[in-house]
Amino acid sequence: FTSGGVINTITKGGTNAFHGHAYEYVQNTILNAATSQENATHQPKGAWHQNYFGGSVGGPIVKNKLLFVFAYQKILQVQPDYFSTTVPTPAEKNGDFSGVLNSGGTQLTIYDPLTTSCSGGTCTRTAFSGNMIPSNRINPVATAVLGYIPDPPAGAGDPGTFLNNWLPTSKQRKFVDSFPQYDGRLDYNMSDSTHMFFRYGWNSLAETRSYLYSFIGEPYNLAETSNNSPFGRQNDDFTLQVTHTFNPTTVLQVRTGLDRFKSIN
Repeated sequence: FTSGGVINTITKGGTNAFHGHAYEYVQNTILNAATSQENATHQPKGAWHQNYFGGSVGGPIVKNKLLFVFAYQKILQVQPDYFSTTVPTPAEKNGDFSGVLNSGGTQLTIYDPLTTSCSGGTCTRTAFSGNMIPSNRINPVATAVLGYIPDPPAGAGDPGTFLNNWLPTSKQRKFVDSFPQYDGRLDYNMSDSTHMFFRYGWNSLAETRSYLYSFIGEPYNLAETSNNSPFGRQNDDFTLQVTHTFNPTTVLQVRTGLDRFKSIN
């Protein structure tokens, strides 16, 4: 649990001379080193592209009277979405747990829940013969659901528990972000003693991430567990401020604003 926060920002007003700047920050597959997970699993470097670019321009509309500033920036990134998880093996999907061990190397025992018997506060169950669940005890709905989950690569994960047998490959859908932002400000000198400005900002994030079972060029896998893909959010905000100087010791400043956050799923 975290408490909320307040961030105050100050935008720069325009001047009587035109000014501007532009920038680009870039990462890509060629320049980046392989990740530790890619090295550990002997995978080739996954596609990684990040571009963070933008700029601003400002100047006079009417000198000494009406001035402006406009800024734009955008984040574009495509990168692997790293994870480590466990999926059932083909044998487990068919009810065969005869080769599954615990972390100590001892075979796990699969008990039949329908044989539970309680007496004196103690409950016992009978193990499935050979640690295998009979096919007629496997719900066809469960079988259909398991069909959406891909099988792990041969030999992947712990050789006894089969945990952590599903890691990302170059085929997995990537973590993709598109995040543009626009900001504009107008300053108006109504008189030597009265000044006002209006600022408006807008940004919109479109993101897809947390894919475990969906591959590039294939339909979205219905077994995906994340509700964060696709994900989007949009922010709008504005500020209007008027400042009036009555005399060297008395200044009145009136400000209003609005900040709106909209989640898009």
